[in-house]
Amino acid sequence: MPRNKSGSSNGGVIGVTNNSSFGKDTVQIKTSSGCFSATQPGTRIVNAVIVGGGGGGGLAQNCSSGSGGGGAGGVLVKENLSVCGGATIPTTIGGGGTWANTTGTNSTIVIGGTTYTAIGGGRGGNCFASHDGTVGGSGGGGFGGRNPSPIAPGAGSGAAGTACQGNAGGDGDFTSPLYTGGGGGGAGGTGSDGAPGKGGNGGAGRDVSPFISTSIGVCGLVGGGGGGGAYASTSVPQMGCGGSGGGGVGGIQPSASGGTAANAPNQVGDANTGGGGGGNSAGPGLQMNSGTGGSGVVAIKELNKASGVWSMQSQFSA
Repeated sequence: MPRNKSGSSNGGVIGVTNNSSFGKDTVQIKTSSGCFSATQPGTRIVNAVIVGGGGGGGLAQNCSSGSGGGGAGGVLVKENLSVCGGATIPTTIGGGGTWANTTGTNSTIVIGGTTYTAIGGGRGGNCFASHDGTVGGSGGGGFGGRNPSPIAPGAGSGAAGTACQGNAGGDGDFTSPLYTGGGGGGAGGTGSDGAPGKGGNGGAGRDVSPFISTSIGVCGLVGGGGGGGAYASTSVPQMGCGGSGGGGVGGIQPSASGGTAANAPNQVGDANTGGGGGGNSAGPGLQMNSGTGGSGVVAIKELNKASGVWSMQSQFSA
């Protein structure tokens, strides 16, 4: 019987020899713009997670109402991307939006000549620029809408998120005398609407540990939305909670008569999670800074992977 020449290259197993990747499951996480270190020589396939910068919470100034939480930066997961061994991969890390009504900025990675972009989070609705949140990777939450205000009274709406990257923010609540902001959207869930006396919670983040590891974000969670701020003229309101995965909590203003606005210590979105900043609240004559959004992050995992039959020589040489 003639010798099976095709079998001689794969240890005697008959079948098609498929391209394999021997990246040793190496994980690299970038928290500042630049290039990843060169991939392993045997790496041919990677997973990538790209997270945009989180949006800032809405500005609260002299409006007697809670502002909206910032939306989380978009979370983009790409599996089984082809790369060359020893490749350096350029990235850009998006920054978080500030408390002064700004959105987060985009994060990018370039693999095989293709640029993959995670959109920055939308800012929260506020007293001056717009009661509505703005669109982003995840959308910002709406403002509570109490006068005095340079624009018409009424609660703002939460904004939409980007498809396959995030979710919408919650609406503000305009129930006298308890005016509250909506929570910013998260990568894993929508932000909650504000309710009388309670700021909306930020949307939950997304668990990306199955694609990278638990070393990214908060134990693998990224992209939590910022909580909405809360104001009450007759009682102590409740701040909106930040979404899991780095979202900042909302701030509160206890009363219009001598109350002191309370900046929560963890109102800022967590760095390198894309978490949205928490909203805040301020009564007459006060300006309270809302939380800034958390910066983005980009990570790759160099896979050990073989599909079907693979060469024994390549396995040993890797």
